[in-house]
Amino acid sequence: MASSYNKTVLIGRVGQKPQRNDNGLVEFTLCNSTVDLDGKETVMWHRIVSKNRQGDLCEQYLNKGDSCCIEGRIGSKERPDGKSVQVIVCETLTFLTPKRK
Repeated sequence: MASSYNKTVLIGRVGQKPQRNDNGLVEFTLCNSTVDLDGKETVMWHRIVSKNRQGDLCEQYLNKGDSCCIEGRIGSKERPDGKSVQVIVCETLTFLTPKRK
């Protein structure tokens, strides 16, 4: 049996202030971009979910526009309409924006 590994690392800017939902998960979006060889910039948005202490830190300290590094895994979340969407489950958060005074 072959083993598998589900790991992702994203560095980007927070698109919205993290909010706690009814299930206790903290949700927010993260934006990052890449530049093709042609010089064309492609912007990608990622849905991030976090829970427990990690979620508390996201909710308390992250703000729109802050830069951070998210390490986690690709997962899925069911929407209220029954459809499943892809999310990044945050396991490690590194703040890249200096603290505000």
